[in-house]
Amino acid sequence: MEQPVDILLLGQKLHVKTDRDEAHIRQVVDHVEGKLESIQEHTKGSSLLHVALLACLNIAEELFRQREVGEGVARNKIRELITIIDHQIDTSRQSA
Repeated sequence: MEQPVDILLLGQKLHVKTDRDEAHIRQVVDHVEGKLESIQEHTKGSSLLHVALLACLNIAEELFRQREVGEGVARNKIRELITIIDHQIDTSRQSA
């Protein structure tokens, strides 16, 4: 069930509804806030919009990288299972 949660990012109060627990939302907010602060430190004088857009790109890049890692792990597991199945097929053919 969705619940309202108030968060604060870049001094902006946001009211969001989520079906995740508040602890999870706080973790997400802390991650985003960390990105925003890091970018603000490296782009002094930039507008909040500029900082927010760079943070979005940075977080999207992290997501894409994690997906690539996950896909690579899945591919490796599939190859491993195919090898096991092939071995089992060969073994049963030799036994027959």
